[in-house]
Amino acid sequence: NTGNTIFTGGNDDRVRIWDVATGTQSGEIFQQDWVFSLCYDSQRNILFSSGGQKFVCATDLRTPRKTVCKLKAHKAWVRHLCFFNTHLLCSASKDKTIAIWDLRKMETSDTDEEPLQVLTSHS
Repeated sequence: NTGNTIFTGGNDDRVRIWDVATGTQSGEIFQQDWVFSLCYDSQRNILFSSGGQKFVCATDLRTPRKTVCKLKAHKAWVRHLCFFNTHLLCSASKDKTIAIWDLRKMETSDTDEEPLQVLTSHS
């Protein structure tokens, strides 16, 4: 949610962008698999999406459909995303791991990122 925009994802392999004022779809971003979770970083104008693939996709909304990087740390679906603070993103996977990502590193790199930490979750 950006105030006037809502992002939705589903099993049709796409993120849909909606204009709240008009109730119409204003765009879409194609993904490689189902979309389970979305997080929007308003400071960087980056949309993070996860789903059936084993990574988190970071898309720069100033240039839609342009993947900034892929956050790779999991061996199975990435089911959930959430922000820990203004610069840390957490991703939780079906493989029972949680990866913590430092988003400040994305500002200086255009390659795939490594996690700050990977935690083993409940069995």
